[in-house]
Amino acid sequence: TLSKCKDNINLQYKEGEIIASSGSFKTIDKFIQFHTNEYPRLPGFNDSDLVLSDCPDLIHTLIKSASAQANDKAKQTLTGTCVVRDNADQITIASTDGYKLFVDSLSANNTNWDNVQEHRANNKNGLHFILPQSVTKCLSAFKAHSIVKVYTNHSHCKIELNTGESIVTRLIEGIYPNFN
Repeated sequence: TLSKCKDNINLQYKEGEIIASSGSFKTIDKFIQFHTNEYPRLPGFNDSDLVLSDCPDLIHTLIKSASAQANDKAKQTLTGTCVVRDNADQITIASTDGYKLFVDSLSANNTNWDNVQEHRANNKNGLHFILPQSVTKCLSAFKAHSIVKVYTNHSHCKIELNTGESIVTRLIEGIYPNFN
């Protein structure tokens, strides 16, 4: 309705209400407020959490992996994409729904291999994490860009894009089925 107004639109905020007026038109909407303490805190990442950098084909491969992800929430690990880095120069991306299997390998910059080795020592499964399906869907909006850095800790992953934007997500817990 405000888009049809020919006059200037005035917006005011008073005690949890937004008041929009233009000429003889006036509307009042309640504004729901949340205190910052009600939002979950995002984890901090530092240089020792950096596990991938300068991997230009990672976004395209993660987007392709979405075609084999399961939609069945009963098998939570199958709804995501597994990222494995088990040597200095290779990353393996896998996804499956139990019928289809997607596996692709990418070359990796080995500058962060020391951090990867530390992650592998702290995790009996090596450097292996499962990204949720929502991340691969979100990354499809950034097809034309490349990932600059990927950080991971025991429960979260941060993907920094060359646009300056970051995606922080909680990782899917569990062990991905052996796809080798």
